[in-house]
Amino acid sequence: MGVGKTTLGRGLAAHMGLPFVDLDEEVEAAAGCSVAALFGLEGEAGFRQREHAALAAVVQRPAFVLALGGGTAHQPVNAPLLLGLEVFVLERPWSELGPALAADPRRPLAAQAAALFSARAAEAARLGPRVDLRACDPDRALARLVAAVEGRA
Repeated sequence: MGVGKTTLGRGLAAHMGLPFVDLDEEVEAAAGCSVAALFGLEGEAGFRQREHAALAAVVQRPAFVLALGGGTAHQPVNAPLLLGLEVFVLERPWSELGPALAADPRRPLAAQAAALFSARAAEAARLGPRVDLRACDPDRALARLVAAVEGRA
């Protein structure tokens, strides 16, 4: 959450000449409302069902760069859908993420961000190669991600 998946995903897609897909935006388009509104209407369980359906549809498309939602990869039901994808884990320390997350009203799980950060960090090793974005401005972060994807990291 808040690491820059959408921003960096858009940059990576442009660099690679591929379409960009943001899973949260796919969910919002299908639902006709924001993620925050979905959490209010259907709770996290309802959102996760919609997220899974959107992911199942997206993985059927030809080549793309996908920004997963912050918790998508941590939902066991999504594991089979992620098997065919090359996943990169973007990492920033809590000291860089925490203050901005806590103040962002668009994030329905912001109040739980510290606990989620710890839990998800422990699970991240199984997801794919890590890309260290500590103390990176957006241009440097994108360069690190491109290097990782192109096998130069």
